[in-house]
Amino acid sequence: MDIHRLKMPKGLFAILLFTLTIQMGVAQSYDNVWFLGESLLLDFSTAPPKVSFDAGALNGDEGIASMCDKDGNLLFYCDGGELFDKNNKPFKGWVLQNKWFISSVITDGVTALPINDSLFFLFHLTLDVQSSSPLDLYYSVINMNRNFGNGEVISSNQLIVDGLAEQLTVVRHADGKSWWLIGHENQNNKFIKILIGKDGAINWNYQNVGYVHKYFPQTSSTFGEMTATLDGKFIATVVDVGMVEILRFDRCTGLLEPFAFLQRPYQVSNLLYGLSFSPNGRFLYASEGYGLSPDTLFQFEVIQGNITQTQYVIWKTPFDSISQYESFGQLELGPNNKIYVVHYDQDNHDAQTKLGVIHNPNEKGLACNFVPYDIDLFPVEKGLGLPNFPNFRLGKLMKQEANAGPGKAICDGESTQLGTPDTTTHMIYSWSPPTGLDFPNSAQPTASPTQTTTYYLTAIDTTICPEYGTSHDSVTVTVKSDCYIQVVPVVTPDGDGLNDHFEIKNLRPGTEVQITDYLGRRVYHSANYQNDWPNGSLILSQGVYFYWVEDPQEGAMAGRLVVVR
Repeated sequence: MDIHRLKMPKGLFAILLFTLTIQMGVAQSYDNVWFLGESLLLDFSTAPPKVSFDAGALNGDEGIASMCDKDGNLLFYCDGGELFDKNNKPFKGWVLQNKWFISSVITDGVTALPINDSLFFLFHLTLDVQSSSPLDLYYSVINMNRNFGNGEVISSNQLIVDGLAEQLTVVRHADGKSWWLIGHENQNNKFIKILIGKDGAINWNYQNVGYVHKYFPQTSSTFGEMTATLDGKFIATVVDVGMVEILRFDRCTGLLEPFAFLQRPYQVSNLLYGLSFSPNGRFLYASEGYGLSPDTLFQFEVIQGNITQTQYVIWKTPFDSISQYESFGQLELGPNNKIYVVHYDQDNHDAQTKLGVIHNPNEKGLACNFVPYDIDLFPVEKGLGLPNFPNFRLGKLMKQEANAGPGKAICDGESTQLGTPDTTTHMIYSWSPPTGLDFPNSAQPTASPTQTTTYYLTAIDTTICPEYGTSHDSVTVTVKSDCYIQVVPVVTPDGDGLNDHFEIKNLRPGTEVQITDYLGRRVYHSANYQNDWPNGSLILSQGVYFYWVEDPQEGAMAGRLVVVR
């Protein structure tokens, strides 16, 4: 796989190298304000979101982006070629882009990313009239500390690649700091994965995977939405008329793997268009239609393979007086975990001036509670696009940490259990030294050392990349040669008078005892043990148990206890 690196403009690398090293938190509100075109604004600091009119200087209906600071205060916004600051003034240092692809369907063609509190990247797709490939991808860098806090573009319109379709989506890298920007070329099965790294570099590579993306009728590119689950594990994208594919995504490596697909009847009037996953990732919502037949909002269950048969019709658009139907636009998951739906019809007042909302997208079927004409935007007619936001709240990919358990003390000749229970099937364990261990590659080996020994545990979570999935811990087992008390590690509760109870010889008053099973679940505890466990009423299963004894003078010790019936 070829790796491409973008050379940064002189002076910019040093700025990025310093600022990108700052850890970003996950409780962030960069997507708090949405522009919908024609200066409509949704503010998600209230519930329901507040609608504002004439809130900016926008004059477009698609290809729109906006960005807040981490506290939800608007910083800048943009439309087809123009960038404005929070005071609705043209942004300092910005070069007007007359070629900006303002008709980028459902705004996937523009997105903005925070690098830290002051530095932001703005990515946009632009028409290239000199090329047979339809779209070029550019980026600009914005420093909000410049221009008295109003921001300044410090690097403008840097070309990354050309020959792309209009779909773009973004997923946080496994390190919780970097970003994956994902796009696709036309008329092939080649994804581009661009890594905006924490070291200030922009690297990218290509991967041929999945279905061939085809030109749509009367267009020069594939169009429709590309979107990701909130956890970044899956990506869905429109592939062709009536077809969507879902791929697994590795946040560590950027690798994509086919997972599922859906295939609707191939009709020019039935184009699958907008896409959004439910917050829990269980459902994929898709809009279909092109204004020539009843446009439909579907819900599909995200399972491996062909998911077409899981489709549930959530809503069909009504027929209007001029023999046309509404056209669906983008579906976008909001910061309140509701999905927003745009639809448009020149002869339908509600469709032109109201925004649809799926209020409970985690629920199956009609329980998702889709209200087609919910948020009133009158008198402004919205466009077909919504901002293209990633999940800003997705943090570092967390591993299951190694846990060697608490320190142990045993008498010479006794045994004790190390580690903690593991109910997963994806962990790899390695203990060293193996001396005195029965199973040094298990989560909870039994240790029988002849002298005081420190055991070191390495645990690997195989579900994530090695640099985030490997952790270490240690535990010391102290072997006492002068134990006054003696533990009898066998119980045979058969009533014959021999080893019927867990016995501690030379038992002192105030000795605390705890017994756990092999899963670490406590089955008995006494703060003043009387050599009476188990009592006659307790039905005890045969097997291996573990004791923990704390003598008032000698301190704590632990070991393995065998129950034989």
